[in-house]
Amino acid sequence: MPWQVTPKTIDMSPYVAILVAAFLGVVAGHPGGHGKCSANLTLTVDECCKIPLLANETVVDSCKKQFPFKHEHGKDGEGQHAKGHRAGACLAGCILNALGGFKDDSLDTAGFKKSLGQVFKTSTTEMSQLLRQSIDECAAQVAVDPAFLRNSGQKSDNAPACNIIPMLFMNCLYGRVFEKCPRSEWNNRKECTALKDKLKGGCPYFALRKHPKREN
Repeated sequence: MPWQVTPKTIDMSPYVAILVAAFLGVVAGHPGGHGKCSANLTLTVDECCKIPLLANETVVDSCKKQFPFKHEHGKDGEGQHAKGHRAGACLAGCILNALGGFKDDSLDTAGFKKSLGQVFKTSTTEMSQLLRQSIDECAAQVAVDPAFLRNSGQKSDNAPACNIIPMLFMNCLYGRVFEKCPRSEWNNRKECTALKDKLKGGCPYFALRKHPKREN
């Protein structure tokens, strides 16, 4: 049975404030993931470009409870990577669904943009335009790139298989905005330029964030 979320149970705030690092930590910071990307970071992407984060804590916390990821010490790294990937896909789908951006296993860019109305209003003109453009570009990439259309297709006794489109879409969105960050929002340190190089080299945006401590 396909995974399901129940956005009606989520208490949406009148403003859409931030997509907190809890989401991002599960998506790409799990063991066996992109450790080389995040190793020895002196600055994170958050410190280099002030990108508006897109969901309030109520949404994120609700989705975290539905799709938690707990690292099991001593377990095979590859197995932990797969579990983290599934948890990240489910969590991203839950959040994007709650924001009106994903339904019936398809992206809904119009619904997503509508939920971000307050973000667009409170951001600079340049950032708002860049967000809108990046949403459209990443949605188009999802439509033409077979890699974006894969389902995780793997299950364990307690882990549902979730569509990975939301996770990859959000990584694409934040990555594009970071690479084209407006000058008014950009930290012009050489370490930040190095992060752009990591993105171009294949590191996911979420792996270059500062992640919260995970439940052990």
